[in-house]
Amino acid sequence: MKFLRLTIPVMLAVTLSACGGSGGLGNVFGGNPRGNQCNTGTSEQVVSPTPGQTSSNVNQITIVASSNNNTLYSNYQNWYIYVTDNFGNRVQGGQLNLVPDPGAPQPYSSDFYYSSQLPQTLPPGATWNVHLTEYNGNGCTDVPLQSFST
Repeated sequence: MKFLRLTIPVMLAVTLSACGGSGGLGNVFGGNPRGNQCNTGTSEQVVSPTPGQTSSNVNQITIVASSNNNTLYSNYQNWYIYVTDNFGNRVQGGQLNLVPDPGAPQPYSSDFYYSSQLPQTLPPGATWNVHLTEYNGNGCTDVPLQSFST
């Protein structure tokens, strides 16, 4: 009986933590990882390097977003790109910068391009997943974008 008195409060605390939705143990118990995804207010995709292709000398990521009436455009300086490879390595880029049309694909009726400079040239022989996130995202989950290889 003594065991149950000690176990029930611990189980209750773990259960309440898991339902909190603010990280903690919520992800351990299979919480909805997209439920608190960082909100750009638009659609975006990688344009350089070309998704699905193998590229060399990659030290900058360029994305395109739809329109300028959204959260991403109004505070793009608060967003950055990072890449993770199939070996678990992560390389964080700098803040996004608004750039002119680089002659890249124009998938939206109103295209706005942003680039993020990486601190190094990515090594060859890896597949890189691109992620978009906020510097102060208040715990929101990153926006997954396309992948490319080096």
